[in-house]
Amino acid sequence: MEKLLTVVVPCYNSEAYMAGAIESLLPGGEALDVLIVDDGSTDGTGAVADRYAAAHPEMIRVIHQPNGGHGAGINRCIETAQGIYMKVLDSDDRLDEHGLKALLALLAEHADPDRQADLVVSDYVYDRGGDSDGFRISYNRVMPSERLFGWEECGRFPSTKQFMIHALTYRAALLREHGFALPEHSFYEDNLYIYKPLPWTRKIRYLHEAVYKYNIGRGGQSVDEQNMIRRMKEYAGMITQMACSWKMADLEKLPARLRSYMINNAAGQLLNLACLAAVAKTQEAEALREQAWRDIRAYDEALYRALWKSMPGRLSHMPGRPGDLLMLTGYRIGRRLIHF
Repeated sequence: MEKLLTVVVPCYNSEAYMAGAIESLLPGGEALDVLIVDDGSTDGTGAVADRYAAAHPEMIRVIHQPNGGHGAGINRCIETAQGIYMKVLDSDDRLDEHGLKALLALLAEHADPDRQADLVVSDYVYDRGGDSDGFRISYNRVMPSERLFGWEECGRFPSTKQFMIHALTYRAALLREHGFALPEHSFYEDNLYIYKPLPWTRKIRYLHEAVYKYNIGRGGQSVDEQNMIRRMKEYAGMITQMACSWKMADLEKLPARLRSYMINNAAGQLLNLACLAAVAKTQEAEALREQAWRDIRAYDEALYRALWKSMPGRLSHMPGRPGDLLMLTGYRIGRRLIHF
């Protein structure tokens, strides 16, 4: 049976909770190619992965590798995916059973080479562990459903509809064709995974189902505010690398909606960096924010101007203490809305 979807589950010392992620994939059956990457774990992660592979050899594979970070796991998936499409599932998250089956049914419609989508977008939920009121991100007012479409048919993406890795399912061969790979031993590389491939996508399909359940209740997550401040140098570096994936001359060739999304997404990440610097209130944090803008300007002056002139760019440069207070108010409201 042809595999429709490879789901990579990067794992590092995930023994205590990875079973939930893997169990959520089992209803997908043999249409799924599940790749568990044991990324140099020092606990029982590898043994758990091997037990699942032994119990479900028709759908689960395991790669044991030296520690390379989250990006290394995704790279192994790009290299070895058996499915037509690929999706990333973090080891502390889950896929919804109904949503997974709906996604597989949609992918079956687009298995034929003449009908394959480059990108499938689906909804996701910020899940606090059994909280029925989880905050759902839906794209039904931005993207048409029930058919393939192009970026020119999309609506305007508001700031609350920016993509996260949880929403995206790429055609695996698209990433291989472009030699896409993520930096290893890095945090926040998912921003690059979201951003850089988008200009390569032409045919898109939207599934108005909540497929992914993003756990935001576990301590120690990389998106925790204090963790982001501690790792601000890495975050600033990754956002700079993301923004510098494409020059403005490249973005100008894209459909207007995609170009607008790319600029606002990159500028939005820079705004988040400015908010973190304002929370940290240290010279080092402010220096990292300023260096990111300088590096982008050195890469491409036209891109720098476009990012600066965007709404998120302007918000990140409001002068003085009143500007910081306004910026931080919006930041706090946003995090509270999604229960961070």
